[in-house]
Amino acid sequence: MFETEEKALLRPLPAVGYEISRWVYGRRVRKDGHVVFDKNFYSAPYAHVGRSVDLRVTATMLEVFDGDTRLTSHLLAPAGVINDHRTHDADLPDGPRYREWDAARVREWAGRI
Repeated sequence: MFETEEKALLRPLPAVGYEISRWVYGRRVRKDGHVVFDKNFYSAPYAHVGRSVDLRVTATMLEVFDGDTRLTSHLLAPAGVINDHRTHDADLPDGPRYREWDAARVREWAGRI
């Protein structure tokens, strides 16, 4: 029966294997443009500050969703790590106020005080 009728109806297996995930609903994007998950901080597009987003978390990845739209994704911080900031430059607003705090910028800021 399988060879004659069912085999022709089979589709190929998906290219990407199934991955178990869990959802965390209603996380607010903080003023610094990050959402908190397991005591770590993951950036979301700055336009979503103050809004609620949903998180899809797998064993290795955290994805930020606004409804059905995926906004961004990050590698999940390793177990036991806390206060880690995972930030994509594309999630930050444009302008000099939000540039990286490198040594030159720290010296420039320290010279003002």
